[in-house]
Amino acid sequence: MDFEKFKQNFTSIEYIEGSNAFGHHPFQLVVINNNGETEINALVGLRMEQVIRRVKEYLSAKAKDIFLTLDLPKGGDIENDFVLILHLHEGKLISTSTIEYNPNDGDIIKILDNRESSLITSIVKYFE
Repeated sequence: MDFEKFKQNFTSIEYIEGSNAFGHHPFQLVVINNNGETEINALVGLRMEQVIRRVKEYLSAKAKDIFLTLDLPKGGDIENDFVLILHLHEGKLISTSTIEYNPNDGDIIKILDNRESSLITSIVKYFE
C-alpha cells in the first residue's frame, strides 16, 4: 500500500443521510504493523480524541505505516470543508493531502498534496 493507492481506494465524498450533506464517513485507518500485516479500520462513531488515541496506540506498537482520513470543517487557512489524508511512516509524517469539497453538492473544489498549512500543522501535532 502506498499513499496514492490509499487515497484512491479509501477516500470518497458521498451523501451522508444523517447529516443531509456530503462528506467523508466513516474515517479510514489502514495500518501496516511491524510484522508487515495490514489492518483496516473504519472509524465509525468515534470522537476525535478516540481517533487520536487509536493512532497513538499504533505508533506505540511501532507500526511501519499508518494511513488516515479525517473529514473536517473549514477553518484557519483552509476555506472549505475538507478531507485530510495523512501517511506516517515509522512514526514520522511523510505525506498529506487535502481534498476541499462543497458539502451541499459533493463537488471537489481543489486537491493539494503536502500542503503547508497552519491548520494541518496543528492537527498533525495531536498524533505526535
